[in-house]
Amino acid sequence: RINWILETKIQSRWLEIIIRNRQQSIYNTVPGNQHQNNFKSTHYNPSQFRMPAHLTGKNASIAVLDYYAANSNLDPSQLIFQVATMEHSWHEQLEFNTHFDWMNDDCGQKKRELYLKQASTKYATTGNYHSIKHYHDDFIIYLLNSPGTNLEKLIFNKNARNRWNQQIRREKEKYTKKQCNFNLPIGIDQKLSALAEKHELSRVEI
Repeated sequence: RINWILETKIQSRWLEIIIRNRQQSIYNTVPGNQHQNNFKSTHYNPSQFRMPAHLTGKNASIAVLDYYAANSNLDPSQLIFQVATMEHSWHEQLEFNTHFDWMNDDCGQKKRELYLKQASTKYATTGNYHSIKHYHDDFIIYLLNSPGTNLEKLIFNKNARNRWNQQIRREKEKYTKKQCNFNLPIGIDQKLSALAEKHELSRVEI
């Protein structure tokens, strides 16, 4: 049952990561006895698996599943169960991805850059920085394999979104100030700025 397989490079990359990790876990089974050595002699090391360059989208995803079927040592019923669990995990991944939809617009490059700056405070950015910053699909693929837990990534995302909203508010405030022909007393101006920041509103909205 593979009707959940889509024509997207995000999903094919996700599947490649999931299956490689599962196979690596099996390959690294301890203890290192003769049974394990026999297993290793008859199975590819998952770390050496590379997707053929000519395969993309749905074809790439099906190729990864074929690789898993051929190298997992599972009987048909177990394989069907494993694929079903992957389908469930994929839907969870889709839900996670929606948290980053706010970056997928004309300002996406600047928004993604804010995220990368947040994440870089704890982890080095891996992959093609230019591609990750410029293309939303590549950014999501970067998230799939980047260091850190999903919770950490959501925190980086929240911080980046807050920074973005602050930038937008400041730009609006600058524009509003240019439109005004009067100056507020210093005390009132400071209180207005403090209230705006506290309630995450613009000075005009306050």
